[in-house]
Amino acid sequence: MKVLMIDDNELDLLISRKLISKQDPSLEFTEYTNASKALSFLKEQEKVAFDIILLDLNMPEMNGWDFLDEYQKLSIPKANVYILTSSLDTRDKSKSKEYDVVKGYFDKPLKHHYISEIISQQVH
Repeated sequence: MKVLMIDDNELDLLISRKLISKQDPSLEFTEYTNASKALSFLKEQEKVAFDIILLDLNMPEMNGWDFLDEYQKLSIPKANVYILTSSLDTRDKSKSKEYDVVKGYFDKPLKHHYISEIISQQVH
């Protein structure tokens, strides 16, 4: 499975990648610290299909909501998006349900049971 991780915090990306790799070492990762650059990559590489996108919400330049709005417009196979956030705004979880591609909403830091849930959803 291919995983795209988008988070402006490089330490969060590293921790997430290490935790997920421990649970499933076969996963392939692509990481971006900028949502706009990740979106440009997806537009250019329309054949590259990701199974999972782990997305932070609060990022400079383009936040997670802006990314989702643009991502849904792309004519590429859609990945299952999982929001990983430190946001304390309860409205964010409700808003995430407005996006068909969003399959989960998790608080940071990433935890083993989140990873299990994400991976098991891919298998079904």
